Amino acid sequence: MGIIICYDLRFPEIIRDLGLQGIQVLHIVAEWPLARETHWNILLRARAIENQMYVVASKYCGHTVRSGIRRFLTNCRSLESPSS
Repeated sequence: MGIIICYDLRFPEIIRDLGLQGIQVLHIVAEWPLARETHWNILLRARAIENQMYVVASKYCGHTVRSGIRRFLTNCRSLESPSS
């Protein structure tokens, strides 16, 4: 298993290098803005397909303030298959 952070997702050569080292599952830990949710989903699928590996990704995706209390919203993509 390989692990990267959200910034690394933008650089396919980093993930390709991990794939050439033999990993079959890539885990991505991220703090990706809610406004770019579509971009996030496309990149997850692209990296899985390009490298023929499973991608497991979890992320923080925004916050809301109600009654003076900050609440964090989370989202988790459980798995992207290389055959997506």
